[in-house]
Amino acid sequence: MRKAARERPTAATPELIQRASTGSLRDLSLLVDKIKSEQYPIEVLKVVFKFLHPELVPSVKCNWSDFRQPLERAVDCMALLICALLQPESASPLKAALVDQLIENVEGLCRWIYFLLLIPDNAKQLPGRKLGGILDAYRNSAALIHEVLSLDDRVYDAYISSPKCIDIIVRLWFRIDDNSGEPLLDITSRSILYAFHAVFTKEDGLEIFLSRIIEKGLVPRLAWTILRRARLASEDPSATDSPAHAIEYLRILSGIFSRLMVSSSEDLHRGFGDVNYLREFCSAINTLSITVQKGHATMLPRLGRCVHVLFCMAADARTHIVGNWESLFEGGIIPLLTHLMPWAPKSTELASNFADLSTMSLLSGLSHPRVISRFLGMYPDGKVPSLKGCGLATNERWEFRWKQVMSFCEAYQKFGGMVVTICDNLACVRREERLMQRTPSQQCASCSSVVYCSTACQEEDWKAFHSRECRQARHDHAVRRSLGTWYSHSVRQFHVQLVADAITGFECEPGEGALLMLGGNPDTTGQLYCSQGEMASAIGIIRTVPLEYLWSSRAVIAFPPEFLKPRHASVFQRYLSGLASPKSKVVVVVFYFGKHSFLELTVLLEPVGGVYQGVYSIARHG
Repeated sequence: MRKAARERPTAATPELIQRASTGSLRDLSLLVDKIKSEQYPIEVLKVVFKFLHPELVPSVKCNWSDFRQPLERAVDCMALLICALLQPESASPLKAALVDQLIENVEGLCRWIYFLLLIPDNAKQLPGRKLGGILDAYRNSAALIHEVLSLDDRVYDAYISSPKCIDIIVRLWFRIDDNSGEPLLDITSRSILYAFHAVFTKEDGLEIFLSRIIEKGLVPRLAWTILRRARLASEDPSATDSPAHAIEYLRILSGIFSRLMVSSSEDLHRGFGDVNYLREFCSAINTLSITVQKGHATMLPRLGRCVHVLFCMAADARTHIVGNWESLFEGGIIPLLTHLMPWAPKSTELASNFADLSTMSLLSGLSHPRVISRFLGMYPDGKVPSLKGCGLATNERWEFRWKQVMSFCEAYQKFGGMVVTICDNLACVRREERLMQRTPSQQCASCSSVVYCSTACQEEDWKAFHSRECRQARHDHAVRRSLGTWYSHSVRQFHVQLVADAITGFECEPGEGALLMLGGNPDTTGQLYCSQGEMASAIGIIRTVPLEYLWSSRAVIAFPPEFLKPRHASVFQRYLSGLASPKSKVVVVVFYFGKHSFLELTVLLEPVGGVYQGVYSIARHG
């Protein structure tokens, strides 16, 4: 007689757990069903990791019949593991046991997940009725990795240090179907995004991941895939289920971007800069803001975080700095701000000083001649869109900032096409002549770091200073060129022009100089950004300070080029000794070089032709 059919258990009983531990596929499936609706017995973890042992991982080159049962057991065990990871925080004994088991079984779990990710390459071997379940497990592997990395710091450290775990993240993110070239999974799958983001929650994970990406030469592809996801989410919010999810998707992507930009890897910054990532990402946010504004306007403030990240990325980048500010304008940063500004007083998701912070950030880039040129190409008269629905105070701040921009534009129009007329000979007697006649300067052929209006000035400065500087200056110039941080003479002249325009009409008492700052905080300095030999500065409030302070304050900042100190001393000595014009002024502008170094620009201004002109300047890196 046929044996009576085994009764279907109604709970995750010890008997069911015992039978599942023998490898019975039927009982493992039953256990998965019961665990989903009941409390999670700790004993189940032993079953899970018994069948996720690394020695049980088959080769994908085997026939389906060879690895069918181990694979199906592993898929069920991963489902049980996800259930354990999703248990409430109150299940502390379970969590403690889970943490221990995960740390002990790093290799086994990672090897099984990686095996799952390889299966779609061999999908032709799989029976049609099994392929769907396997692909479901493939999709769930992203959620599994996310939950594992988010569980506990010790678990994170154990898995992120495993090369196989990093390979899983890389394969999940870049997975392309070999036949169509398209992503095997929905590119806007949030589970993959969350898993990717989980890697970056700690500095160690970020550096390990980036080293693998750089090693494999995947930096350009990484930038491209992030931007593609951003475009898809912004152009078709339904791809991420709803506009709210599209906003959340972009917010997570912006978090990934900001974490990547913190990295010191020049390869990463260069790779992202080459694909114009700021323009593309800004454009995606702007596109989504237009869509959201039409039917879900109250969600707009949620994009404020993305805008903040845009400015941070521009400041944190180590290459293409000036190009990055151009990219923001090309990507539509100004229309984007006009969409968000009206919500600043109404929403807690936007800071009350959102208008100030964002427009001040734009000013940091808009003082560079190349960026100003791009800005004027988009807004020929310098007028940007007005704000609608904003309070009086916000509108006034908006207008005030753009008036400052117009002052930069006016200085640029004076500067446009101007030849470099700087002379680095402090004792030059042809100042008025060269400034009035626009005599072009010639740079030192050896180091390119100084320029002169004549051979006589070059010879005089050689005896006074440059003979002791040239060799070190040549090395400094080569290093700055290789890093893309060389401060070109033409941009120095433009900034001297900005200083001269700003200082006109500002009176200094004898023995005082002017310290130019960004904003009203006397402890805050301006910012200077560089790229490919160009820099940008932001000049704001002028304060008079004793010259002794200007000189002594530099001791706080370490400037490696000590060879320039005698020049600095000579400027102040000339001013204090009365050799300079009685109406001359000394201005020192200390800038941050992005967030990675400093630059100090010292300018001696004297009246020439009725207006102040920068007759001498020194730029020093630190």
